[in-house]
Amino acid sequence: MSVSTHIKSKGDKAFTVVNAVILVLFMLFTLAPILNILATALSTHSQTVLFFPKKFDLFAVKTVLTETNFYRAFAVTIAVTVLGTLISVLSMAFAAYPLSKKDLPLRRTFMIYFFVSMLFSGGMVPNYILMSSLGLTNTIFALVLPSAVQVFHLILIKNFFEGLPEALEESARIDGANNLQILFRVIFPISVSMLVTVGLFTAVVYWNNYFNALMYISAAHAELYPMPFYIVNVTEQFRDPNAAIVLGEKFKYEENIKAATIILSMLPIVCTYPFFLKYFTKGVVVGAVKG
Repeated sequence: MSVSTHIKSKGDKAFTVVNAVILVLFMLFTLAPILNILATALSTHSQTVLFFPKKFDLFAVKTVLTETNFYRAFAVTIAVTVLGTLISVLSMAFAAYPLSKKDLPLRRTFMIYFFVSMLFSGGMVPNYILMSSLGLTNTIFALVLPSAVQVFHLILIKNFFEGLPEALEESARIDGANNLQILFRVIFPISVSMLVTVGLFTAVVYWNNYFNALMYISAAHAELYPMPFYIVNVTEQFRDPNAAIVLGEKFKYEENIKAATIILSMLPIVCTYPFFLKYFTKGVVVGAVKG
């Protein structure tokens, strides 16, 4: 007995070590590009940078922070992310709750519909025609509504709801609560970890969404361009044949300004993670297990 226990203990230790090494390597591979971009943003021009700044220089950062368009794009992205996340999480929760009930009529049909929509898209042209017909192009809702329902996240919420004790709802119904009251007063409060997790996933999707602006916002409404579109425009301005004359000193800092723009655009969403990490870990695990 002691020999098998000893062998098992050594196996567990080996697994722990291998697992730790893999996680550390994964972390390094993930951080390496970010550190390199940060180092480039903090270096002077004409320097080959690798993870650490060379000839520390804040010119690129200061240049980005003095751009009016940067703050405008930042404000649009924050508005789209907050509004989109609220609409998205509520919409998916409202759909997931009835789908979690096995006695729902046509439940299987609804699930097939969602699966098909997750695997196949109508295409860019039909989507644009739809948004144009609804009068939503060149509005902030064009940046929000197309990404509102993400089927994978909806399924995560549905799986979580299916794992909740039925006795909770039954006791609430005995007290006279209707479906909406049960959802808001019983289900949502005990589903905070899952809803926050899905909200964080959704916020990242909205924060990095470039395609909706490309499709539904015209150049005449450039004030609605979000941060990803602004980053692309920053890159494009250096490709102009007259860029060296128009930009002057900034032209020498092309790579540095691009890097500074990327780093500054990442800060809010990166700083959000630590505050929601405990919900994130719990929500993903429970949502997966209950499925």
